[in-house]
Amino acid sequence: LYSIPTIVYFKDAQLAYIAANQAFSEFTGTELSEVPGKTDFDFFSEQVAKQISEEDTGVISEGTPVFGREQPISDEFGHVHWYEVSKIPYKDSSGTIIGMVGMLSDITEHKTMVEGIQSRDSILEAAGFTAERFLKSMSWEDAASEALARIGKAMNISRAYIYENHITSAGKLY
Repeated sequence: LYSIPTIVYFKDAQLAYIAANQAFSEFTGTELSEVPGKTDFDFFSEQVAKQISEEDTGVISEGTPVFGREQPISDEFGHVHWYEVSKIPYKDSSGTIIGMVGMLSDITEHKTMVEGIQSRDSILEAAGFTAERFLKSMSWEDAASEALARIGKAMNISRAYIYENHITSAGKLY
């Protein structure tokens, strides 16, 4: 567990940390020896700690695991990182839930790549739509408004423009 990049931690039934791996230490900026006995309120803002504690209480009290939930978390510089969160209750030999194991995998790069592909696909669809509109229309002015709106939406911009250039008899562009 020490060398894997996935953040792994163990909590008791009162939501106090029992142990964690090196990735957790780096994530929270805490030495591993300081983790046992601490709670989320020692590592995170009150708002974030409350959210985590509420979900963890459900995992422990209901015994319902959480698998693959995507969660954005901002670092100390305000950069958003995306994590895939899984939480699993653990039981003693008699079957009583005595705590939980949590895992967070950084999926920021994957999420960025997927969003880039989706954006590219939207732009390509808008370009195809635009080409079809221009080919079917008798004049480009008739097709331009709808085509520009579609391109603007695909690129997540408020306005898109078409400029018509002219060349003088001397070959200058204006």
